[in-house]
Amino acid sequence: MLHTVEYTFEQTQSGENLIVSGGPQFPDKLETNKNKLRLYVHPICPFAERARLAFAAKEIDFQTVFVDMSPKPEWFIKEGGLVPLLESTDGEFIQESDVLVQFAMDYSDRGIQLLPKDAFESAKVRRYIKKRDEGFLFASFKASIWGKQEDIEVLTKRLQELEEDLSLNTDDSSFFLNQKEPGMADIVLSPILVRFYFTLQGSFETLKVFSLETYPNIVKYVENILQHPVFKDSYVTKWEYINYLIKKQSDNSIKLPYPLDVTPLEISQSKQEMIIPNGITAKPVHNSNYVRLYGHHLCPFVQRVLLVLTAKQVEFQFVSVDLTTRNSWHYDINKGLVPVLEHPDGTLVHDSLDVCDWIEQKYSDKGIQLYLDGEDSKPHAKEIIDKWFKNVALFILVYVSHEIRNKGPKEILEALDWAEQNLPDDESKPFIQETTQETMVDLMILPFFRDLFALEHTALKEDFFEKIDFSTFPKVANWYNTLYNKYSEQLADDRAFSNFCQKNIEANGPKVQLFYPLF
Repeated sequence: MLHTVEYTFEQTQSGENLIVSGGPQFPDKLETNKNKLRLYVHPICPFAERARLAFAAKEIDFQTVFVDMSPKPEWFIKEGGLVPLLESTDGEFIQESDVLVQFAMDYSDRGIQLLPKDAFESAKVRRYIKKRDEGFLFASFKASIWGKQEDIEVLTKRLQELEEDLSLNTDDSSFFLNQKEPGMADIVLSPILVRFYFTLQGSFETLKVFSLETYPNIVKYVENILQHPVFKDSYVTKWEYINYLIKKQSDNSIKLPYPLDVTPLEISQSKQEMIIPNGITAKPVHNSNYVRLYGHHLCPFVQRVLLVLTAKQVEFQFVSVDLTTRNSWHYDINKGLVPVLEHPDGTLVHDSLDVCDWIEQKYSDKGIQLYLDGEDSKPHAKEIIDKWFKNVALFILVYVSHEIRNKGPKEILEALDWAEQNLPDDESKPFIQETTQETMVDLMILPFFRDLFALEHTALKEDFFEKIDFSTFPKVANWYNTLYNKYSEQLADDRAFSNFCQKNIEANGPKVQLFYPLF
């Protein structure tokens, strides 16, 4: 995947994340960063991830450059053509993840103590890592691709060992070797476990002998470390990794989750999340046990439904649909748009407002009552939703409209001012309809404010986000934070959403950098 991105000298000397490829727009290596160490990585590579985790743990100030490996830049090939690759401020290079992890510990005394200070205890940790890491990474990856028995056996053994290791942790210890803070064992082993965890959520046929339910301690460990404040931005995202594996099917090296257009029955009838790639001509059999939501995690209209399902405490199955080329069965339903909700009886509902209304009516006895006075208050609520949507829709349009971006943040500030004036003054009733708890109106509008706050993670940060003084919109901030703290898991992942936003900015405006490229 080639990117037409041009960088100024100032960008090469900063801490901004950059991307380089082997295309004609990158004939030469970027200028050496004279101000910061530079780490060349690929987001899918677990070895590069180990280096990133170590640098983050030791609080090293560095610049990340993502290298597009197909094709590799010529200068990069001359330096070995592998990631991770560290460049000093003098232009010298060092390779290999083990070397760079050790470099991080030697370079910085700050941050987390990754190994015990006692030499004997440190040696014991290194010995533990060597035993648990032996053959683990490649067995995990090869098992996902080919599902060969010898790889399955190695993977099974390592998982059983690690599950048992984690079971010995005391209540206040969340990391390997019964530690309260991550250490060297976590730097080395967590990238493998994170990828295994993601792959099982993709329901790959090659790993059908495994189940997350078999490894509750590993699941708890992965979910915890993915939220760790030091490490959370250094891991590959689920969608990056699973999409990478799915794309490998083009050279017959990966088996698709459903290679014969048949969803495994035990999966189709469960709450396990599914991913449906392009080319699946038959719609999966409907789930007779749970509501099923077809959608895309980054779509604000799908997020509306996720918020309502959560507020109503409805158990459901999420099916992620690849929208780049819509499957024929999906197109026949509603021209391939999302969300689409499927009830266990086979009823299909689409359009986000209609879906949310249907959920509220069908499950009126569960969770929060989202219309203040039931059905009677629905028309008034929809009028409010329509009014708010017309004022805040530009929070997402700024990513896809060059015309809106050319106007600068003026219209965004006007929309925020409008929202501030239309929110209640009573801090104890912060929601749009002046209530003590959220209503349908709040949940229909929240995803678009999420889009606004995502500006902080994009190339529009300087020209837009940093020119917004949120202290002048206290009611907006209070409203958003109250809802975000409750529903953050149903909203788009920061990094995945930033990818989407950056790609749209690039496609619809001036050339910009991609912070987290999707290869």
